[in-house]
Amino acid sequence: SSKHSGVMSLFNQHFIKTGIVSEISFKSVQALMDLRHEGDYQDFAKITEEEAKGAVETAKIVITMLKETFEKIKES
Repeated sequence: SSKHSGVMSLFNQHFIKTGIVSEISFKSVQALMDLRHEGDYQDFAKITEEEAKGAVETAKIVITMLKETFEKIKES
């Protein structure tokens, strides 16, 4: 897909609905995408330092979880 929304839709279809990745992870990624969209496309977006730090921590957790999940898939 050429758009972020398309990638999220495919991720949901192939990994969330099949149970490979938890829905909580998807919701975390969606929240990160929403924050990114706000920063990129809304005039005068106000994203606080606290929100940015929280987003970075959430991203680290999701990346770690996805790496572990994909390692398990590779091993099976």
